[in-house]
Amino acid sequence: MKTTAKHFDIFKKEVYRWIDRFGLGDWRVDCYHEHNLEGTRASCVFRCQGMAADIYLEREWKDEKIKIVNIRSSALHEVAHILLAKLYEQATSRFGITEDQITEATEGIIRRLEKAFMGQK
Repeated sequence: MKTTAKHFDIFKKEVYRWIDRFGLGDWRVDCYHEHNLEGTRASCVFRCQGMAADIYLEREWKDEKIKIVNIRSSALHEVAHILLAKLYEQATSRFGITEDQITEATEGIIRRLEKAFMGQK
């Protein structure tokens, strides 16, 4: 099954809705409708240093019927990668990571989740 321009529009709207909901407006996020994402529905490539991310919706879903709920779920999933990007980068760093750095990143995520789900500003 192939994703359409309409699917991509829904995907982009959901991506930016979750970016806003999680308070990630300080990130530059671009969305693309791509092909050959290694068997995934969508993917995210982020760069913490520049606070930039590219999110991709796969054009062809090989073994799966395309449903709007799956398009929306994929958008949330990829934005969650941005939400966790700093923690991921720090936790996977080979050198110089401290417990304080991981704690700082974790607390930042928790604050964003509180804002998103509890309506705090």
